[in-house]
Amino acid sequence: MRPFNFLATKKIGIFGLGITGTAAFKATHNIAKEIIAWDDKSANREEFSLKFGSSSLVDLNDTRWQDLDQILLSPGIPLTHVIRQILDQYNIEIISDIDILFEECKTAEFIGITGTNGKSTTTALTHHILKNVKYNFAMGGNIGVPALTLPLHKKGYVLELSSFQLDLTRSFKSTIAVLLNITPDHLDRYKTLSSYAAAKEKILNSLKSGGYGIIGVDNEITAKIFEKFSVNNSKIIPISSTKIASHGISVIGNMIHDNIFEPLTYALPDNKSLQGNHNKENIAASVAICRLLKVDYEKILEGIESFKGLPHRAEYLGVYKNIHFYNDSKATNADAASKSLSFLDNIYWLAGGVAKEGGISELKPLFGKIKKAYLFGQDKKLFAETLENAVEFEIYEDLNQAFLKAVNDALNDESKVKNILLAPAAASMDQFKNFEHRGEVFRQLFNDLKVRNE
Repeated sequence: MRPFNFLATKKIGIFGLGITGTAAFKATHNIAKEIIAWDDKSANREEFSLKFGSSSLVDLNDTRWQDLDQILLSPGIPLTHVIRQILDQYNIEIISDIDILFEECKTAEFIGITGTNGKSTTTALTHHILKNVKYNFAMGGNIGVPALTLPLHKKGYVLELSSFQLDLTRSFKSTIAVLLNITPDHLDRYKTLSSYAAAKEKILNSLKSGGYGIIGVDNEITAKIFEKFSVNNSKIIPISSTKIASHGISVIGNMIHDNIFEPLTYALPDNKSLQGNHNKENIAASVAICRLLKVDYEKILEGIESFKGLPHRAEYLGVYKNIHFYNDSKATNADAASKSLSFLDNIYWLAGGVAKEGGISELKPLFGKIKKAYLFGQDKKLFAETLENAVEFEIYEDLNQAFLKAVNDALNDESKVKNILLAPAAASMDQFKNFEHRGEVFRQLFNDLKVRNE
């Protein structure tokens, strides 16, 4: 039988032709009874036409959009977009690429991982451990690999799921669902923290019967969610980096405490790519997943030790003349930036961009760790107001200028260890394509520095 044959009788629209929508079209356009597609951005439509031709591109004003069985939305489409009105007015069902993969591979074990921060590292670390023990699992989702580009009928799938993706799922069920933490983010879309939290919580509501939930209990919001879901349910597993969790996994100091099945304690392998308390939560989640999948502890520890980390997430780039360089470009809000600021000292901090609500005010308890700040981007002056009289700072037009001055200052610092940290605490779209682009620019600046001085 052809893959995705359950779509053979459906008339489908795909709205949004980024990597998710394009992958969905490629996977299903020869299967569905009829398929049309559109994107508001002409650049995306042009790129789509080069790959598939233009015959399937249909403007939203065309009445064919009103006569569809299902519409697949890309995750980033705003809730206020006119496509939502078409869905409601003509009673058209929403589907997602996650649902389509699930429907095709229902016998597989699906691990769904979400949280405001840490979900990419947890997803990648989990998959790394499973890959090392030759478990037949694929990895995808919000981590940058669209679900419908993954190989079909694997034993299982490790999926990073954003709140935007969870909003769109209808039939998806996970065998193991992970909710790491919830802090204010995407409030331009959700308006309230409670509605954002509800979107994240959906991952636990989509558990298969008998499935396991793993929830971080160090975060105030997710601790309350744990209390709700753990009532009369022994398959809800707590994880913590601050206290030993009963019937859960804790990573405290350099020890792993495992109380899921029987009390076990192991030394945490040293890994420079997994520093800080936030990564202890990520490690705890990955350990819990792998224990539930019956991976030997020795192999779990080997996987933790050999994990190389993800680009732009507190990524250690290297050292130059006793200056250590860390790329945390993924830190697009203050809470995320606090993680790398917490585990370093004597920091020359590169920050700025498009500020999120609250700016960097919540970072005030960490200001003592910052030797000097170098601010750039759209909201540099807003950040400067918060740092005034608390942290020495300078303002620059761009990351390149800020980097060069930070290096110069650090070279003149006689301290034994100095750290230059890019943790912008802001979105990147003012001067970069995305946070990856910003991180790659920082990496290139570091590489150029080393080449010039070799």
